[in-house]
Amino acid sequence: MPATAHQQAEFRFARESLARLWRSDMRQAERWARYDLIREHLVRQWPAQATRIDCMMLDWVSALRHPAPPAEAADTVRADPDCAK
Repeated sequence: MPATAHQQAEFRFARESLARLWRSDMRQAERWARYDLIREHLVRQWPAQATRIDCMMLDWVSALRHPAPPAEAADTVRADPDCAK
């Protein structure tokens, strides 16, 4: 199911918010607590897409924590079939 303009805007805002959190000097526990709040906000709006939201958010955080060189990032394949949707 393609994302609506509203959903795309919400996801973009969530990704930008996570990027700000991971660049900050905030304690790790506080970062993950805010991550949970962002996730809950998105899943409350689109409960049928909870797995997709979880996978996207984990991808975003993984990329923030361990950036891959551009060539490798394009070739990444997910091992979890639920996240490949």
